[in-house]
Amino acid sequence: MPYLNLDDNYPDHPKVEALSDAAYRLHGAAMFYAARFRLDGYLSPGQLRARNRWSTKTERELLGTLLHAPGDPCESGKCPPDDGVSYRLHDYFQWNKSRDWWDTEREKAAKRKAKWKADQEAKERGSGHE
Repeated sequence: MPYLNLDDNYPDHPKVEALSDAAYRLHGAAMFYAARFRLDGYLSPGQLRARNRWSTKTERELLGTLLHAPGDPCESGKCPPDDGVSYRLHDYFQWNKSRDWWDTEREKAAKRKAKWKADQEAKERGSGHE
């Protein structure tokens, strides 16, 4: 199950501390949504606008600092690359894993579980319990 990693200094970061309550809430909602659905820090315009506290005012407040609009450049290597279509959460990959990482972890866990189950069944067959 994916989760969102946040630095415990997040609320005190100058970019975050300067936000209005509504923009703070919108940014948090966008980050949790992106993590839950393994979106790699991308949100479509519809996904962003469907978040609680979205308004043109709160969107403008986030743009350029904590959120990049489609086509906006960012020099950070921790940001999702611009796809020309989606909004991107700034520095999303500083603390969070990619969809590919989560898929790999899920596959590893399924293999471990299958191996454990097979081992348990083999033990039961070997001990004469049926």
